[in-house]
Amino acid sequence: MPGSEKQFENKIKQFLGRKGCWYVKYFANSFTKSGIPDLIACVNGYFVAIEVKASSGKPSKLQLYNRETIRKAGGISVILYPENFEDFKDLVNNLLELDQNYNEWKIAQTGEYTFLQLLLQLKTRKKQ
Repeated sequence: MPGSEKQFENKIKQFLGRKGCWYVKYFANSFTKSGIPDLIACVNGYFVAIEVKASSGKPSKLQLYNRETIRKAGGISVILYPENFEDFKDLVNNLLELDQNYNEWKIAQTGEYTFLQLLLQLKTRKKQ
């Protein structure tokens, strides 16, 4: 990853961290799947995939394919250029303001819901 792209990626990670978002940097190598976005994040329960590009960068056909596959699966996938960083920040801020159903479940400070409890609550909400 060229220097300017790496610096931009660090700026994105700092922003996500300040906002309390979970994220992971995907490191591609000969043992991993190709075309996966650079950053995978969870923003208020939303799956957000971020392909980081320098201003002059171009996504590959595989990256574009994966972006569409993620979108079809219900996730958010963006190819992010420095010029669009403010728009991305607006997107994250708006996602953080949305009320997610499972955020209403108020996971206790001392424990977590089990998968069974989450499934039961989902099924109950669907019946209402």
